Amino acid sequence: MIVLILKNNGIRDQGAKALAEVLQNNKTLTSLDLSANQIGDRGAKHLTDAIEKNNTLTTLNLTQNEITLAGQQRLTDASRIKK
Repeated sequence: MIVLILKNNGIRDQGAKALAEVLQNNKTLTSLDLSANQIGDRGAKHLTDAIEKNNTLTTLNLTQNEITLAGQQRLTDASRIKK
């Protein structure tokens, strides 16, 4: 298990986009903590796209961000597809 904790780092949508690009090809990271940042729906969309292509990540913590209910639903739908 490889864990990356980026909690409370002021990460916004652009930072989430950069992380999503890396996650798409990730082969080792299993847990990513992005809690208490400033990620909104746009960042959540980028992460959702990455989750759909990633087979390694099993845990993604996005609590205490700026993601609306609609963004949360997209993330939930993407995680259900992976199961």
